[in-house]
Amino acid sequence: MLFFCIKKTFFDMWDHFIEIFLMNIGLILLACIIMLPIFLPVSFLETIPQIFFDIYLLFGFLIINFYIGAVFRYTLDISDNKEGGFRLFFQYLVETWKQSIVNFVITILLLFIFFNVILYYFTRFAINDSYIDLAFGVLVFSVWVNIFLLSLYFFPASFRINRKIHKSLLASYILFFQNTGFTYLMFLVIVLLIPISLFLLCLMFGPVTIILWINVCVKIRLYKHDYLETHPEADKKKIPWDELLQKDEEKLGKRSIKGMIFPWKQ
Repeated sequence: MLFFCIKKTFFDMWDHFIEIFLMNIGLILLACIIMLPIFLPVSFLETIPQIFFDIYLLFGFLIINFYIGAVFRYTLDISDNKEGGFRLFFQYLVETWKQSIVNFVITILLLFIFFNVILYYFTRFAINDSYIDLAFGVLVFSVWVNIFLLSLYFFPASFRINRKIHKSLLASYILFFQNTGFTYLMFLVIVLLIPISLFLLCLMFGPVTIILWINVCVKIRLYKHDYLETHPEADKKKIPWDELLQKDEEKLGKRSIKGMIFPWKQ
């Protein structure tokens, strides 16, 4: 099943290469605009109050979250083999504003905890050589990692299960704790995609492909939950993935390198 998720993500990315390429460019440009103050002269920066930079960064980060929300919704269509076009992308920017704001708040809280709590304990351990601080740091970090991984389900759960915020958060919680091992494997693939994307300057894979990967994984994993709902007596460890993935396999079809590069020759 995991191999199929990798296969489907790659070919979905390839089939929508131009769209994903343009969305990657858009995200990179937004990130560059937010980081613009870093490249300004120090003498100029000293004349501007710190609060203006904080507001600028928060506002820019909020805009990126709106963009990411639309990308999540758009790549969900790609994972469902739906054709839309960029007209829908701008529509999704408006439709996903609530989810984007919630994701913004979650991300800010995660960043705050990381820089003000986790680093605090590890710094105290480095200075005082206190194993109590190390234990607290490791404990908080382990909880932080699980909350971060749980947050990866928020957008897909909101769009696929229930758009109400509290129910989306609950669905994210359930998805994570019922698929903890799978979630770690999903994140491992993300970790592997990051250096590949950086090497390719985020032009082929990049953050949009990572978002597509999350959408594909959640789509496929929900087949298991639907199957267990209709077959409550079934063994959770023996899911008939071949049967559940049959339609997706047929839609994906047989692929070859020649067919990928010269699709009109298939």
